[in-house]
Amino acid sequence: MTIIHKKRLVIILFAIAFLAGVSNLVLFKYLEGISPQKPNIISGEIYQQNDHGYYFYIDQENYIFQKILWGVFVLFVVGAAFLEHKWKTIHNPFDDLPKRLY
Repeated sequence: MTIIHKKRLVIILFAIAFLAGVSNLVLFKYLEGISPQKPNIISGEIYQQNDHGYYFYIDQENYIFQKILWGVFVLFVVGAAFLEHKWKTIHNPFDDLPKRLY
């Protein structure tokens, strides 16, 4: 695997992680706006969510989907960070700056 392919893989993993994280936040805010503030057993909205003291309840499908998005985010960030640490594919531009003389 060449350095270009390694770099593309690391960037793709970070992009997927970013997309999962943003999707999770957007879904959370959307559900916060449409979900009841008290559990509704009939509709199945019994899974409590907390947004800095504001409690709302969502159903099992949305709860599991949020957990999957969070897991994808963590897995891909850790995987991309591990591969970047191992391969050193992305150049740090601050390494080229001259050192400050005191």
